[in-house]
Amino acid sequence: MPAHNVYSPCIIRRLVILSLCLVLASCQDKKTLTERAPWDDTPAFWIWNQTTPWRSDPAFQNYLQIAEFTTTSHREFQSPSPSSTTTPVVRLPPGRATLEDPEFTDRFINWARRFLQISPHTRLQLDYDCSVSTLAHYARFLDDLRKQLKVKHLSVTALASWIDAPDFRKLCQSVDELTPMFYDLEPDEAANIRSNAPLAMITPETLAWIRRWEKCPITWRAGLPNLQRLTLFESTGVLIGHLQRWSPAHLSQIPGLIPLPQSQPNSLTFKVTRETRYQDVTMMPGQLLIWRAPGEDATGRALTTARAAGASGIIWFTHPDSTPVAWHSIPHLSEMQKGMDALANLRHEILPDGSVTLSNDGPGDLLFQPGDPPTQLILKAITSNTFAAGDSGTFLDIAAPGSSLVRPELARIVTLSLAGLRSGQSLSSGPGLIKSPTANLPSFRIHPQPPSK
Repeated sequence: MPAHNVYSPCIIRRLVILSLCLVLASCQDKKTLTERAPWDDTPAFWIWNQTTPWRSDPAFQNYLQIAEFTTTSHREFQSPSPSSTTTPVVRLPPGRATLEDPEFTDRFINWARRFLQISPHTRLQLDYDCSVSTLAHYARFLDDLRKQLKVKHLSVTALASWIDAPDFRKLCQSVDELTPMFYDLEPDEAANIRSNAPLAMITPETLAWIRRWEKCPITWRAGLPNLQRLTLFESTGVLIGHLQRWSPAHLSQIPGLIPLPQSQPNSLTFKVTRETRYQDVTMMPGQLLIWRAPGEDATGRALTTARAAGASGIIWFTHPDSTPVAWHSIPHLSEMQKGMDALANLRHEILPDGSVTLSNDGPGDLLFQPGDPPTQLILKAITSNTFAAGDSGTFLDIAAPGSSLVRPELARIVTLSLAGLRSGQSLSSGPGLIKSPTANLPSFRIHPQPPSK
C-alpha cells in the first residue's frame, strides 16, 4: 500500500493558526502602506537655521531644525518645548558614508536619546540627502533608530526622485510621513543665465514630479517654496551664491545695478555695471544678480496638483518670520491652500497724534516685486494748511507732488509710498502729518487700487 501523510488534529490547528497569523500580518502591512492622511488646509513650515528663540504658533505645524551634524561634530540651534505642533528636525551629513559609519550612528543615536530625555518630543524628522541606490540602507538605519529611540512619529525629508526608486516601498515601511521637496529640482544652465532666461521656481517639470507622487502609499506633504531668492552669478552664468540679507523694496535702488528687460513673470535680472557692495557682498562689473519668487499662478497650480495627487497638505519653506526673505504671509498661504483668492483689504486711519496709518485687514498680501512702481497712499486736502510735517515713518517714502514738504502747510497733495503690505501688518507716518486730526481732513486713495471681491 502506498504510504499516506496523516496529520494529527493538533498539527492541523497549528497550521491554521500560523496561516491566520501570516494573513493578519500581510493585512497589517497593507494597511500601513495604504493609509494616508486627508488633505489639511492648515499650512506647515520648515524653519531652518533659526538661532534666536522661536515661539511656535500652536495653530500651525512647524518643522523646526534643532541640530546639524557633520561626520565628526554637530551644532545645535535651539531646543523647542514639546508640542504636538512642533517637529524637531535634525540635518544629517549627505553621502553614503553617513549610514556606513558605526561610530557616527552611535554618536547620533546617543545624542538623540539624550535630547528626547531632556525634551520629550513624540515626533522627529531627519533631513538627509539619500541617493536612490541607498534607500534600502537608509530604511534599515531608520528601523534601528525607531527601535532605539521609540519615537512615535518619524518623518524624513525626501527627494522628488525617490518615488521611482525600486526600494521606495521599503523606506515607506520605516517612516510615518514623507516630505518631498519640489523646488531646486534642477540647476540653472549657464547659457540660460547669460541669455536672461533663468529657471522659474515652479516649472511644468515641478508639476510633473508632484503628479508622480500619487503612488506614494503613506502620508506625504508637498514641500513648496515660500521664499524670494536673490542670486549672484558670474558674467559667464556660473553660480556664485545666494544673498541672505536683502530688501526687495531697496533692490532697485542699489547703485551700479541696471535691470534688464523682464523675460518671464516673477523674475528680474540686474546687470552689475560697476563695483558695488551690498549687505557685505561685493559685486563686480559684468556679474548678474537675479531676483526670483514662486509666483501666484504657478503656486496655485502646484497646490491643486498636490491635492489631486493625494498629498496631506503643504509644507512651506520658509516661514514668514524667519530667513530667507519670505514671499507670503501665513493668512495668504492659508487662503491659497483652501483654493480661495487671497485678497488684501487696505484701511487707513488718522490717529490723535496726527499720524496716518495704513493697515491690511484682508487675508491676502498686497504684493510687490522689484521693478514695480511702489503703491501710493494719496492724501488730497480740501484746503491748504491741512498738512504740518513730512516724516514718512515706516512708509517707504513721502512726497508732495507739485509743492514742497519744506512748507507742508501749503501742500494740497501728499503721497506715502509702500512696497507691498502683508496681511495683518500696518504702516504709519511720523506724528503730526495731519495738522488737525478732527477738522479739514483729507481724502484718501490707493494707487494702483488692489484687486477686491
